Amino acid sequence: MHAPTLLSLLSLLAPSLISAKPLPKNATTIPPTYPPTYPTTRPVEKKPWHLHNLTIFTASDPFLNASYVTFTFTDKNKGLELTTTCTRRIEALPMPMPYVPMNYTTPPAYPPTNYTSTITNTTEPIPYSNSTAPTPSPQSAVVVGGRVDPLADPSTWYPCANGAVKFQYAGVGKPMQVQRSYVDPAVGEAPRDIVTAFGTSEKKVEGKVVKSWAGVMRTVRKMKVVVRQVIA
Repeated sequence: MHAPTLLSLLSLLAPSLISAKPLPKNATTIPPTYPPTYPTTRPVEKKPWHLHNLTIFTASDPFLNASYVTFTFTDKNKGLELTTTCTRRIEALPMPMPYVPMNYTTPPAYPPTNYTSTITNTTEPIPYSNSTAPTPSPQSAVVVGGRVDPLADPSTWYPCANGAVKFQYAGVGKPMQVQRSYVDPAVGEAPRDIVTAFGTSEKKVEGKVVKSWAGVMRTVRKMKVVVRQVIA
């Protein structure tokens, strides 16, 4: 029996060494780095946001109908794509009960039978008057066009369906304010990895107006919101 040769041993222990193709003469090897690095791109709010189908309805009677402002927010920036609905609604106020003094008695049916006038001058107070019914207090003191706008509230951020987006509505004739938050690990570790961008609409809230017995509806098909400030 012949002793195994070195080549036969290598072929048994490491077949890949025999089948491996030799490196080109001009090839160079680069040692691996640790920790490994990966190409990363930080999200940036470069493109403007868009508000679609902005609708503002102000009820003529706060006891009969609700007032609301609603729109769809869209962010198309790479890595930050987001679409959500934003709404602020003021429900109709409860109908007030008429004021009736405790000593009030139900008056007789009118006209009475065998009617005889008994009207005399008197200084006694009228037991019931519509003027004593409580009047609704406005939800907001913002006056737009000589009228109180219950929806206008320039000092409060109202959250959208996606809580990362909030908005401020200051009233007709003023721009919309929108803010959007997102996570950026490059800023720091949680919870310090939150970035908030603030934007203002290029145009003021105007739009098409439709009036009816129920109230005034104002619609804007599309608005562009430019990012003015980013805070990390």
